[in-house]
Amino acid sequence: MSYDLELLPRGRVDEILRHYESQDADSVVINPGPSVAEREKWKRRLRDVLIREEPKFGQFEFDFDEIARIDSISEGEARTKYRHVELNLPESDRSGIQVTLYDQTVSITIPYWHNQEAASQVFVRVGRYIELLEDSGDLVTYDPQVGRIVRFATDRGEILRCYLSVMARIPDIVEHSRIQSKRWWHFW
Repeated sequence: MSYDLELLPRGRVDEILRHYESQDADSVVINPGPSVAEREKWKRRLRDVLIREEPKFGQFEFDFDEIARIDSISEGEARTKYRHVELNLPESDRSGIQVTLYDQTVSITIPYWHNQEAASQVFVRVGRYIELLEDSGDLVTYDPQVGRIVRFATDRGEILRCYLSVMARIPDIVEHSRIQSKRWWHFW
């Protein structure tokens, strides 16, 4: 489970949100269509901006041969299908922040494992990454948890409260999942 923030192209927010809402989880295509050189350049530029800000970010290297084998596709098809750029911080960082650069959008995820003090520090960092990405990529930030476009500089308190409210419910969520994991034929 993670707190997710979606950065969307400034001029296409409504269109992309309608598209997201019309899809179910099983029909989502990570990177539809062929690779476009301009979009690949855009992703590289955003990656470089983030790495200049946070040199500890590392790009995840996909094992395209293994993906091709598992998905029963060619290596070339695997490279096209999984052409997004995934940036992760080392485990020693403990923030768990992950940034994924897609052809037109960016996703930032923050795991639900931080207490209030740590979460506050993590969200300061995330705010800096968002500022850089919005400026460099002509993007705006949509927070699906609060259900609207946010300005991180002014909405960080609300976003942090939303994150912490879920953190407070994690024990109940885990307990509920244990209850739901009973075998269907058990009535007790």
